[in-house]
Amino acid sequence: MRARWIETAVILFILTSVLSKAYLGVGFTIPCVFTTLLDVRCPGCGLTTAAVALAHLDPVTAFDANPLIFVVAPALPVYVWFSFRDERRRREAAR
Repeated sequence: MRARWIETAVILFILTSVLSKAYLGVGFTIPCVFTTLLDVRCPGCGLTTAAVALAHLDPVTAFDANPLIFVVAPALPVYVWFSFRDERRRREAAR
């Protein structure tokens, strides 16, 4: 149960961060630990920039920022849907 709250909090933080950057111009993201420690761009770096570009309907800029966004963006809602469905099934089975 605790892990679900953590997942939900992380997803909400990411969504809030992307939407605030896209529409308000305010960014409050966490710096990449991988890049900070190793001074190398990690595979996830640029996903927020790519998500903001997609929110502005600019797929070219999104691809330039991080091509992985075209895998993550469609997979995230599917993951969230399956997570909620599984949680609902667990609760119904517990009754």
